[in-house]
Amino acid sequence: IAGVPAGLDCSSLDVSRTKAVRLGSGITGAVVWLTDPADIQAVTDCVLQIRAENPESSRGYYGWSYDIALYDVEEPTEDTEPFWGGAMCYGSFGSMYLYETVSGHQYYARYEMTGITTEEVDAVCEQFFPPLSE
Repeated sequence: IAGVPAGLDCSSLDVSRTKAVRLGSGITGAVVWLTDPADIQAVTDCVLQIRAENPESSRGYYGWSYDIALYDVEEPTEDTEPFWGGAMCYGSFGSMYLYETVSGHQYYARYEMTGITTEEVDAVCEQFFPPLSE
């Protein structure tokens, strides 16, 4: 598919420019904004380990555990585009690469994780949200 990389390797991503991180919970719908440098580093350390291959359409797949968006501005507005983003999809990585449009619905590329696992990324993300038992 044109514009969809065959594989992803985030190890060379310039995360040093990250000034804010938006985490979204696909489980509860809650959103958390991180601006503390230590919190940002905890998330970007995971992002740098993401490797993925074998893209396919996300059509037919629904739900995610956590999504991550990295911003190079300290106070992003609703209109600010992240310079990187993706979602942990229970063993797969949901990217920002448009794979196909069917009947007006956009479906993004979903990749098989080959580096860090979604469970490892989830473990870092979940620490910024209240426990589900509350």
